Amino acid sequence: MNSIETYNIKERFPVGDKGVVLLEYPTMQKRFAICLYDQRNPDELYGRILETSEQAAYRIYLERCDTLVEQLEQKTGLQFPLPASCMAVLTSTGDLVNIRRGMTGYYPSDWNVPGDRKRNEDTAAFRNAQYELTKAQCAAMVCGSMFGWDVPGANPAMYDENGQFRSATRLLDARMEEFDCIQLFDHPALFHNCRIDPKTVPEGIYRYEVREDGENGYACEIAMHIAVNHMGTILTDQPVPLNGDGCYLLGEYDLNFAPGGQMTLKDYMNHNQEQTKDNFER
Repeated sequence: MNSIETYNIKERFPVGDKGVVLLEYPTMQKRFAICLYDQRNPDELYGRILETSEQAAYRIYLERCDTLVEQLEQKTGLQFPLPASCMAVLTSTGDLVNIRRGMTGYYPSDWNVPGDRKRNEDTAAFRNAQYELTKAQCAAMVCGSMFGWDVPGANPAMYDENGQFRSATRLLDARMEEFDCIQLFDHPALFHNCRIDPKTVPEGIYRYEVREDGENGYACEIAMHIAVNHMGTILTDQPVPLNGDGCYLLGEYDLNFAPGGQMTLKDYMNHNQEQTKDNFER
């Protein structure tokens, strides 16, 4: 892309190690562009499609988001954690609205009954259940629509079965949990926003805790134990090179939280063993 072109980012949606971005050029005749990017270098955009109409630009943007989701599901064999859409009720007004994956904000629902919060809540629960959406998925969709789709809260793994943000204080059994699939140093790893009991982590798997920066909610450090600004736990089959202080300061592209499905620790270990065997046989 031409470096002299100035643009505003209207939407950004990560999918695995890639993503889609919708740009607006205030001074160009074709004001909108839909581009792809790689998580390791998100400022390098490619595959640009220009559009004059904002409506047409959003249509192409959402189509590209859905295409990347389908490709990731085919590649990993795992269901993408965020649904294409869900219903929610606005806290401020009680109105029933629709939320679309990848889009900021919401759009009105034809099922809305103005002034009847209880009925709208029942409708949202019924319709979301029809599509087998969990409360955690719906909570993550609401977060993404409000704060962006690249924040940790836009991931269902950050919520419990009631759609409430998980507590980071209790120890969980690694053998009983589902983890978010992430990339650590371009290698598959697992993430959970709670603390994992080290006694439940099998031999050959390394357990680390992650610290957030306290300002923007981004991961900034990995260590064996994090007491302040604990963000979650990482399980990986490769050791992290901790420094003399027992920590590793994360670079911009070291850790990729982009949603890539969920799996159990057992499935992760089996999958990586198969990958290692395939690479050896080649």
